Amino acid sequence: MATVAPGVPTGPYHAVLDHIHPEPTSFIRKYIFSIDAKVIGIQYMITGAIFFVIAGMLAEIIRTQLLSPHGAIISAATYNSVYSMHGSAMVWFVVIPLLTGAFGNFVMPMQIGARDVAFPWLNLVAFWIFPVAGVILFSSFLIGAPGSKPAQPYVDLFKKYYPEESVQALDFYGMSGAYAIVEALRRAGPELTREKFIAALETLKDFQAGPSACTITLTQENHQGCESGTIWTLVGNDIVNIGPSWKPVKSGATN
Repeated sequence: MATVAPGVPTGPYHAVLDHIHPEPTSFIRKYIFSIDAKVIGIQYMITGAIFFVIAGMLAEIIRTQLLSPHGAIISAATYNSVYSMHGSAMVWFVVIPLLTGAFGNFVMPMQIGARDVAFPWLNLVAFWIFPVAGVILFSSFLIGAPGSKPAQPYVDLFKKYYPEESVQALDFYGMSGAYAIVEALRRAGPELTREKFIAALETLKDFQAGPSACTITLTQENHQGCESGTIWTLVGNDIVNIGPSWKPVKSGATN
């Protein structure tokens, strides 16, 4: 039985600084399908770097399209797909894997003095799900614009029950709320208190929150909030209102 210090047993199977698992004997087991946390951390770094390059190329396509007001490098539908794919890839295939997968596997066990992570085989499987998911995501470009029809079932369902209503296509609740908060703070004035802020919010009636945002009412009698929305587009050098994006469903209840 190995000991670290006199009278301190470490168990019958290995010394405290030994590897938990046998040393791999082949290149594939050591560097491809490894259960060593440090190797898996390096694999996350390399794979994340590859996805970073791909997502960066999508970002350059976006910037090239925006070089002129009427960029014609790619179509509008493809631009929306590239824009969405760039953001998804940067978050889910670069930032999170590099922070949690790469540095988590490479640094965390050394920080806490552990010989390995708790479930090394599960760690191996988790890593290989990562590149496979990336390949599936980016291969969607080969079968059409990714994200081109994600909301169609909801549009069909909306039209089924509200055939006369405009489809809720573009409404910026977050932007509208930001406009409302800023306007309420402006109306409340200096020496702000909660009571003054609430009172200022309740003075908002038919407040226009800007293009592509909704009209807001937050009076004591009506806390509907967003009451209507509009879609705006660029025609030449002018911003033109092309119609309502949605209308509230009258159900007798308020938001």
